[in-house]
Amino acid sequence: DELTTSACFGAGKPASPAISLHVELSLAENAGVSLASHKELDIVSTVVKLGRTVSNVRCDIYDPNDNNKLVAFGSQVKYMPTGNCLLDLAFSKRWVWDLSMLFYGGDPIKYEEKNLRKEVIGDYLQFESLGSASFKVTPEHVQPFGTLEGGCHGLLMEMVGESLAKKKLETEDPILESMFIDYVSVGRGNVKIVAEAITTTQMRVCIYSEKGKIVSDGKLTWSAPVVKPTLMKKSTSKK
Repeated sequence: DELTTSACFGAGKPASPAISLHVELSLAENAGVSLASHKELDIVSTVVKLGRTVSNVRCDIYDPNDNNKLVAFGSQVKYMPTGNCLLDLAFSKRWVWDLSMLFYGGDPIKYEEKNLRKEVIGDYLQFESLGSASFKVTPEHVQPFGTLEGGCHGLLMEMVGESLAKKKLETEDPILESMFIDYVSVGRGNVKIVAEAITTTQMRVCIYSEKGKIVSDGKLTWSAPVVKPTLMKKSTSKK
């Protein structure tokens, strides 16, 4: 989400940070191989269309240590208008943007470097039952317009869905094969995450607002890690 948004912003010079409508990412390798198994990754974001209303960005992930092999691919659809005529003007006209930066372009807010899963998300995630949790949203989790950042949706779905996948697949290390997220409404305030198993490997994970309104709808597919067979050496005995 961060890299595809940056691609839109760079291509538009500037372009609106926008609101995500849809995000998807799938592994390109055989089941049982996670992205974490790669020591290094190159991520390439390509703006397919930068429109006034809707933009589309493609994301390809390669392993530079394996002949630049494609290991994952995805895309994102973003709604570009901000809903504010002054902001829309600034994001569509370079001279307006440069002028606004002279008066309002202060230093960006910088947060202390933290572990993403354990501290940025995990410290505010409270599991209520298997596949169900609540999340306390802080300024660290929102985008400039005050709504829950799109990448947070994905990580919340992964972490809550993972707890259910462990039971379904009977493994402590389930692998997320693919994720498809539809952003339904604006997420403000604290949220609740609920995962529902559809099959052994597929599940639906939804995020709801405090009022019970659906914010995003995710479809996740999991697999168990591949266990490599151990070669047994034949022992020979001399008589």
